[in-house]
Amino acid sequence: MNISQYKKEDLEFISIKNDLGFEVIFCSLGASIFAIKDGDRYLTQTPVDLSTYKLTPIYHGKTIGRICNRVSYGEVIINNKTYKMDLNEPHASLHGGREGLSTKIFSYEIKEDNDEVKLIFNYLSKDLEEGLPGNVNLKVTYVLYNYKNEILLEYSASSDKDTVLALTNHTYFTLGSKNLDDLSLMINADKFLHPNKEDLLPLEIRNVTPAMDFRISKKIAKDINDNYLKNSRTYGYDHHYFFIESNQLIPQVKLSNNEYELNIYTNYSGVQIYTDNYPDNIKWEQLTDKRRRSIAIEPQDSTLSREILKGNALYERFIKYCFIKR
Repeated sequence: MNISQYKKEDLEFISIKNDLGFEVIFCSLGASIFAIKDGDRYLTQTPVDLSTYKLTPIYHGKTIGRICNRVSYGEVIINNKTYKMDLNEPHASLHGGREGLSTKIFSYEIKEDNDEVKLIFNYLSKDLEEGLPGNVNLKVTYVLYNYKNEILLEYSASSDKDTVLALTNHTYFTLGSKNLDDLSLMINADKFLHPNKEDLLPLEIRNVTPAMDFRISKKIAKDINDNYLKNSRTYGYDHHYFFIESNQLIPQVKLSNNEYELNIYTNYSGVQIYTDNYPDNIKWEQLTDKRRRSIAIEPQDSTLSREILKGNALYERFIKYCFIKR
């Protein structure tokens, strides 16, 4: 395994490349996956300009929390007490607010053991950071392998007070495609969360319609202009799906094109998918389109009801990305 560390624009980067030519570049900002490459081919939507990557709303590859997705009016009730998070949308706190985990610098250590490398990021989120109670000790561990093109992502955290914690990763995947037209998606889910049209906050659980059904792999672009999506403010897919079963041994999500297949395993109960719906002029590696260039696949638990993490209890979740070259 080839490991290199370097600094650029005050950010620390760690590149880990295996003998198959599979490379993952990590960054201490947000304990993030900055880029995934196969040789010179980018498999993720990766910014050219680092100043872009430093911007709070650019979540690409970063750890999202303390609470991912949207929290209505930023209000969280814990033990009958209401805690107020920062609002970075008119009616919601999105992905932890303006000062979420995606904006924090994590310390890290590297451990090598034969044919695998562990990159362990650590961060202490202090009591009332983001408006939430508890000193939260957070560990984000990435495991890479010399002879497998896989990434195992493990979250481990505990708090000294009852709190709410809901973490995910916000990598945008392209699998080397220029846009979504070439990408097919499978989600092991028969229900999804319909959002409120006005502010995209969760409204109700619905059974999948043909346009929202990915139980059998299909092109993402096939139904992306369906009337249901046209008449919402999502302008594409930006929905939470509930897995049919919690099974860590099967891929809950599959993404593919003619060259690669990505299988995603997790112990989360669902996933948010977002199809890069809003146009921008940001420069991305090997991409030229203005929107719908990639898909963010964000495993997470239900946003309708947030579980309380009891003081001194352990929060443990994992996501495994398995890349297969066709």
